[in-house]
Amino acid sequence: MKVELDNVIIGLSPLTGNVMAGIPLKDGQTWRHKKEVTQSFLACVVQKWEDSSERIESGDDVWEITVKKIK
Repeated sequence: MKVELDNVIIGLSPLTGNVMAGIPLKDGQTWRHKKEVTQSFLACVVQKWEDSSERIESGDDVWEITVKKIK
């Protein structure tokens, strides 16, 4: 299957809490094609923020992401 990479999104499954990557249908609520990528996503989070913090803003909302190795 040939996939246009601009159409690939990531999302969080409301049923399992797993991170999914794939192509959504036009309704934006269901997947045409998907793959569970939770471990890859978490590995990227650790790689980007290990031993550091970053503030992320969206409108009036502000979050802080911090990743610290504990074991």
